[in-house]
Amino acid sequence: MPVRPTTDPALSPLEDPNVDLRESGAPGYTAIVAWLAARKYDNELHKELVYHYVYGKGRPFLLPRAKMQQVIEPGHKNLRLFHPRFATLTTARRELTEQLTNEHGVRQGQTSPVNDVVTLTRPIEDRSTVDCQYPTLGAFQCRISGTLTVSWVPNFRDFDIEFSGTMSWWDRWDFDPLVPDESAPPGSQTAPGSGGRSDDAEWGTRLAHTFLPGTPFDVTSEPVPVRQKPNDPGATY
Repeated sequence: MPVRPTTDPALSPLEDPNVDLRESGAPGYTAIVAWLAARKYDNELHKELVYHYVYGKGRPFLLPRAKMQQVIEPGHKNLRLFHPRFATLTTARRELTEQLTNEHGVRQGQTSPVNDVVTLTRPIEDRSTVDCQYPTLGAFQCRISGTLTVSWVPNFRDFDIEFSGTMSWWDRWDFDPLVPDESAPPGSQTAPGSGGRSDDAEWGTRLAHTFLPGTPFDVTSEPVPVRQKPNDPGATY
């Protein structure tokens, strides 16, 4: 019996409105789209995270120090702790320098009225959103715990300021499209609490949100020693 021609062309899974690809159980499809998503960036951690999203069933993912360096290298400007976004740390810095000035009359660049090093310390617990250096995490939460030390050094006629302690990170790894913000500069997408995305990154996120099967998961890091002085570009760990 001859086959009757049809005027309705066959649709690929990407074009068929009746197919919900996110619920697709076809292992071949999943493998292909996972491979495509993983190769978007030349970063080994990015590839691991994509495959964990697809096959990890929502299990948490731990970053040891070596993998943290694939997110932000030690000393990079994105990891600057002496920044207004770390409000507890920056406020403590201002208060301790003011306390030394009020109690001992010392001021930056001026001859010291005291001949000995004078030191104040304060315990710090702080957190802020940080943007990654390499395309791995989103805008993730950086938590620091340690001690701020502010000293007056007579020979240098200046304050010696340093934070030292431990640092850990947290991120929810998913493909969450951001809501455009009309006040944002051209070429970016922003949302409350986010660090923003380029148009290319937002386009890739929306594609993965629509077509990549997977389960969101938490990314945490091991606590690592961290330190920074205000004039350093970023924290070292």
